[in-house]
Amino acid sequence: MNILTKICIVIQLVLILLACPVFITQATVVANYRHRYENEVLHGELLNQTAAQAQMNIASVKSDRDAAVADKTELAFTSWQEITKLRSDIRLAQTSNAEQQNRLDKLATEVAGLKQQAEVFNERSQMLEGELKVARGEFDKLTAENISTTEELRAAEVAKTRTEKTSRVHAERVRELDEEVEELRSGGAVGRKDAGPEVTLAPGDAITGTVTTVRGDYASINIGSAKGVARGMRLIIYRGTEVVSFLRVEEVEVAQSAGIIVDSRLDTLQGDKVTTSLMN
Repeated sequence: MNILTKICIVIQLVLILLACPVFITQATVVANYRHRYENEVLHGELLNQTAAQAQMNIASVKSDRDAAVADKTELAFTSWQEITKLRSDIRLAQTSNAEQQNRLDKLATEVAGLKQQAEVFNERSQMLEGELKVARGEFDKLTAENISTTEELRAAEVAKTRTEKTSRVHAERVRELDEEVEELRSGGAVGRKDAGPEVTLAPGDAITGTVTTVRGDYASINIGSAKGVARGMRLIIYRGTEVVSFLRVEEVEVAQSAGIIVDSRLDTLQGDKVTTSLMN
């Protein structure tokens, strides 16, 4: 139902309302043609006024309709412009999304490549870790061998030093023996040069002790200057009733001494006894 139809219905209602009093009057009042004529004239004028008012209303409604149509047209045009702009924005967004998707695809490809490189790197790292462990094991082994070799070298140097000392002592002993032989041949008294101070002890004054340490040809005993031991003294090392070797005293302290083992008959051991004389 449009606006014009509504307007016509309103007009008809107005006319019906206006005609009702006339019909009622005609039905109840005694016929008076002059009065009826005047009433009809007034009624016609009223109808004309009503019609004029209706025309004015129709014109107003038409004006409102035209304004509404204009507004609708303008709104439609504005909506069309906005729809066109939105479609353009949608196309731009779709293009941008396509570009973003391409970039995402490229990034996914690059990430896959990086993952492969990371896997290769991890495998390489694990292999290098294994090689590093092997190298560390070899390094530790070489370090241990180096330490062992260093200790052996030090021991060899110590043994060399002791051997040199022993050689010097043996050389001195040979020289002394040669001198004793020469003196015996010439009938002189037996003596030792550089043999240290002569110690003359009675059988009851013999010095006795025990071997505490043996290192190659070098031995330590538990008696020193407090018991009468002096540098250059020659002590007898024995075990039970057997003479093991002799000890030429080189270092003397108050309660212990040390010297070179000479004239060995048996291996000198820790715990062997030492004395200045077996005639007790």
